[in-house]
Amino acid sequence: MKHAYITGTSRGIGKALAELLLQEGWTVTGISRSRSLEHANYRHVEADLSGPWQEWLPRIFAEHGEGDRLALINNAGTLGVVGYMGALPPEALAGALALNSTAPSLLTNEFLKRYPRQEKLVLNVSSGAGQYPVDGWGPYCSSKAALDMLSEVTAHEAALAKRYNLHVFSVSPGVVDTAMQEQIRQTEKSAFSRIAYFLDLKRGSRLANPQEVARQMLPLIEHPDEYQGVKQDVRKL
Repeated sequence: MKHAYITGTSRGIGKALAELLLQEGWTVTGISRSRSLEHANYRHVEADLSGPWQEWLPRIFAEHGEGDRLALINNAGTLGVVGYMGALPPEALAGALALNSTAPSLLTNEFLKRYPRQEKLVLNVSSGAGQYPVDGWGPYCSSKAALDMLSEVTAHEAALAKRYNLHVFSVSPGVVDTAMQEQIRQTEKSAFSRIAYFLDLKRGSRLANPQEVARQMLPLIEHPDEYQGVKQDVRKL
């Protein structure tokens, strides 16, 4: 059996990935605050991953046989409140870091602990914004950079421990037409100097479709041993 745990399945890339993997014969556990999928092979865990981990972590993972093939896709993320450091509400800053960085760390740790013998994939949905500074996006850029390094360290440890049944990737999906992009376009210029660029992307129909992004990720999920390197870019797969 092939089973995927996917965070953020209520919409966007997470929902598209869940739908695609179900079509491809996987069973799926979706983790998000609301449910938007119905399928015989879909299990939903309602959880706010930015909240206290004690409330949601024990409810995520189920029992699997040693011959099962498992995937953890840490997709859920938030841009958070856009604004310069020094002007951000503490609760918004803490919430963004918890969802984008802390939750994937906790899920990855528990996933590896629970399933030491199964064939496993950890796929973290990162961002190019983790590679360079963007004004107004301090929590987002820093948490995606942390997610990239978490992926690198996990892969490095797997190699040292000769865990050949584990593959780890941190994937940048490009600029995708999601609710996050809607939030960006509504930002005041005083909080984000590059807003005109993102408005032009929408006007020029240059935003990627979530379903197409999911389709581009599929070979990485189905055949992880064919790809070298932890950091991957959807546009180059």
